Amino acid sequence: MQNMNEQPIELMTPASGLRARLPRIAWLCWAALIAATGYVSWQVDQQAGRPFNPLGTGIHCTLAALLGLLLLTWLEVRLTSGLDV
Repeated sequence: MQNMNEQPIELMTPASGLRARLPRIAWLCWAALIAATGYVSWQVDQQAGRPFNPLGTGIHCTLAALLGLLLLTWLEVRLTSGLDV
């Protein structure tokens, strides 16, 4: 009989640990992409001597977020062996 605190050996592999952390890593990268896009947009305005443009920064961040979501969806489908029907 197996102790309740012990996990089966097949659940303790490094690959399963990475698979469990992969969504968290992907979402952190997605959030970092959006923050970096906002920062770069602001820096470009600063270097050009223009005042801060919140509408333009919002549009850039929204486009980066949508592209990032598409990339995350594609990556998830590729890593999970396709769509489950």
